[in-house]
Amino acid sequence: MSTQGAEKKFTNIVDTILQFYDASRSPQPEVGYLPSTISIEPTNRCNLRCLHCHHADPAHPSRQKSGFMDMAVYRKIIDEIRHWASHITLNVHGEPLLHKNIVDMVCYAKEGGLSVSLLTNATMLKPEVTHALVEARLDRIVFSFEGSCREIHEKVRYGSKFKRTLGNILYFMIHNQRHGTPPTFICMSMVDSMYTHEDSQAYKDYFSKLPVNTVFLNKALNFSGTTQFG
Repeated sequence: MSTQGAEKKFTNIVDTILQFYDASRSPQPEVGYLPSTISIEPTNRCNLRCLHCHHADPAHPSRQKSGFMDMAVYRKIIDEIRHWASHITLNVHGEPLLHKNIVDMVCYAKEGGLSVSLLTNATMLKPEVTHALVEARLDRIVFSFEGSCREIHEKVRYGSKFKRTLGNILYFMIHNQRHGTPPTFICMSMVDSMYTHEDSQAYKDYFSKLPVNTVFLNKALNFSGTTQFG
């Protein structure tokens, strides 16, 4: 590693520590005893091997032991939290659409009075799934999608086909706009890495012209300085 590269990584780490320090000195004036938003992981499995993700590492613990949440467990969680939580997000480390009961999960939480958010890579977003999610009045969906062109997308999101996955997203947008009551809030999300940075403006320009509520770039976090992302 060059001296300049090492200095940049060290600077990034120091900046992150200072940001946490500033946040600790300025807490929110009121914090509830229980969290209002709960993250639930339907599965820790994923069908892609993105360059910036731990799923690309076969030695990562999540690759050694993975599975799907039982619906009985999920219902128990919703029954317990619906009295004090207001929002759930159905994703942590896996691809939620791999779960065969993902639509039922959305519906059960909505019936319990909860706002529901879902993050997906959209590779499994078939038309019938789109129809069911919109009909269930999913509140928010985040499409984790890299690149405005095939070359970047398929290099970073190994296992995803650019044209097919983009088609899934566009179909959701159109169906949501026509049949959403109200329409699901749509977010486009891309990891800003060494592979995608030069494409970031083209990405924002492309999706900003579509029926999308927000487009955001996420910095590739690297606290240890051991990856090629900065």
